[in-house]
Amino acid sequence: NGINIDDKNDEEGTNAGAVAGSFNLPYSQPLREFLAQPVVEIIFSLLVALSTFLVALETLDLESYESIPRFMVDSLPNVENVIAGIFTVEFFARWYGFGQLT
Repeated sequence: NGINIDDKNDEEGTNAGAVAGSFNLPYSQPLREFLAQPVVEIIFSLLVALSTFLVALETLDLESYESIPRFMVDSLPNVENVIAGIFTVEFFARWYGFGQLT
């Protein structure tokens, strides 16, 4: 179910694999478990594919195709920016999820 680092607890309920004197950040383990779910991984994989497709579309001269509405051509960069924002939030969520305070 994804990558799990040091999420096994010992008998006292502490993080046995963590560095001595450190503890997980608040809500980091549930966040890490949520991001490791297969459905979340599939959604982000589909977003990667969609982003790649949008970048490929932007390389074409779409304005010369009269059958494609102008608003769709103009909205491609905005959709790509939204996806990039989602990737940024995901990156920082994964970073926080694996973080520890020492």
